[in-house]
Amino acid sequence: MAFYINKDDLENKCYKIKGTIPKKTLEILQEDGFQFDENRFQTYCTRIFLKYYEQALASISIRVNEKRNILLKNAKNLGLSSNDIKVFIDELLSQYKADLEKRKEYDSTEILVTKQMDIRGNILDIITSIDSLGYDSLENPNPTPTKYFFAVINEYANLPLVKREQIFYKDEINAFRNAIRDERWCKFKLKGHKSFLTFSPYKISLGTNNQYTYIIGNLDNDKKISYRISSIDYLTFSILESKCKRTKAEKEAFDKEIKTKSIEFISSDIIEAKVKLDNNGMKIFKKISTNRPNFKKDKFPNNVVTFEASLTQIQFYLKYLGDTYQILEPKELKDSIKEMANNIIKNNS
Repeated sequence: MAFYINKDDLENKCYKIKGTIPKKTLEILQEDGFQFDENRFQTYCTRIFLKYYEQALASISIRVNEKRNILLKNAKNLGLSSNDIKVFIDELLSQYKADLEKRKEYDSTEILVTKQMDIRGNILDIITSIDSLGYDSLENPNPTPTKYFFAVINEYANLPLVKREQIFYKDEINAFRNAIRDERWCKFKLKGHKSFLTFSPYKISLGTNNQYTYIIGNLDNDKKISYRISSIDYLTFSILESKCKRTKAEKEAFDKEIKTKSIEFISSDIIEAKVKLDNNGMKIFKKISTNRPNFKKDKFPNNVVTFEASLTQIQFYLKYLGDTYQILEPKELKDSIKEMANNIIKNNS
């Protein structure tokens, strides 16, 4: 996706670059484009410009009212009647609005969209394009769209990943919030999948360490599950008429299960696993809490930690511990780690 100014402007060279975007910002936009969806950047840019016009219109009204008050205060000295002031203010307001509409019309009709460039090229083209809109009419109180765009994009790049994800997936989050509020079933596909899922959303929440945004609920077979918001194909999303009411007891049970398993592993069954750590392993265990499964909070006799979580979550966490642990039970966890280790050896021999 890239923005281009029209051919006549390119030939007439009636534009010039007035600023730059920092390298860090470009790198973040590139990373987000690959991680989320490059096409969503177009939607985000559109929202930036719409907000610009909304704020510009509000700014115009304030500026015109200030002029009106000044003129009314000095009407006698200036020899102006109230009707003279009204005519002047109406003309000024009309001029400002016409100028703003001209920018808006130019933005919507002359900037074309294509999907032929990578994210870095896209950003550079957008800068060039919006600079062509950066003229100022006489006494125009508003910053150019370019300056506004630079400010918003740099502000975006300084946000944590989860906040940027929520900006990109604003429509999905709002749709799920509506479905949760109205207690309705939803239907959608996951990206890269062909079959539809019928899903009863329960809660939107942040994952471990507030890194990503998840929608939690259950499928029509009552299986509890969570999906990262960016994994959903929103083009296939729909809210169904059928209701999905939960009792207070069901909600309390759901909340307890989320707390026990953690959001990312809500679909897995809980197992109890005993893992013996060496001294270095205990230090790592106490230091690294990222994705750490629930465990029995005792004195860890002989450095044995008893985890109570899903098999998947325990497998995931053991990667942090390197070669500092020995699995005592269950056998399925020990076998799965052996298989993983054998595959690593095989792939790197």
